[in-house]
Amino acid sequence: MPPPSPPQPESHPSICRAIIADDEARLREALGRALSLAWPQLQVIAAVGDGAAALEAIKTLQPDIAFLDIRMPAPNGLELARLIQQSGQPIDIVFVTAYDEYAVQAFEHHAVDYLLKPIDPARLRQTVERLQARRIKPEPANNTQLEQLLELMKPTTGPAPLRWLRASVRLAEGEEIRLVDIGSVIAFEAADKYIRVLSMPSADSSSSARASETLIRMPLKELLERLPGEEFWQIHRGTVVRVSAIKKTVRSLTGKLTVSLHGCNETFEVSRSFQALFRSD
Repeated sequence: MPPPSPPQPESHPSICRAIIADDEARLREALGRALSLAWPQLQVIAAVGDGAAALEAIKTLQPDIAFLDIRMPAPNGLELARLIQQSGQPIDIVFVTAYDEYAVQAFEHHAVDYLLKPIDPARLRQTVERLQARRIKPEPANNTQLEQLLELMKPTTGPAPLRWLRASVRLAEGEEIRLVDIGSVIAFEAADKYIRVLSMPSADSSSSARASETLIRMPLKELLERLPGEEFWQIHRGTVVRVSAIKKTVRSLTGKLTVSLHGCNETFEVSRSFQALFRSD
């Protein structure tokens, strides 16, 4: 009688390899640090800044998990997930995004989970627990729970209006994340990959209060779709102001029109295509 076969080693949730793909270096580093605390045994074998590099890393390194930013240079996170699915490579995908409206699309691409920026440590621990559980007992990609979740998360007509902004403030020692009430915002101004947000400290601030500045990372077009049109006007290709915050408008001898806002020392130019907003009846 042949000797019994030696017992096969059980899969262990701590033995796992992952890559991180995000076009913001500081966010890649922040996620890497957070993962090292939430899952010390996890090996982050690559951290890349675009979809093409992520795809190459996945092909050559064959990680178990991919943390993918949804908005990054092509292919973006959703497109990359589709390519992974088509290849048949068994990888658990976690989407990392600043925009919660991508939740449905994330699960349609069979993501294990999605994380909102800035990453909340408690929420990341939940994701880690879910990933570890899958290492022991993989779940089918298409299951009743997923279908029920998608049904509950079906979007309504149009994007949800903004109520809060996750904005950042650059400090000498790093960066601080703040929640900004959309009701306090007096102006948005596009600047490179970010949008400057000028807001007042509170709705009942004194006339001497000055606007504070934070930054958000969102395309202006998407921002406009989620702002109440009757409260905000776009006055330039990259500038949006709150109507009730307009203090005065000044037209120069050359026809240049500028807007001044309460609580702000800056003036904002009104481009010709938007000057009709300020014409008297």
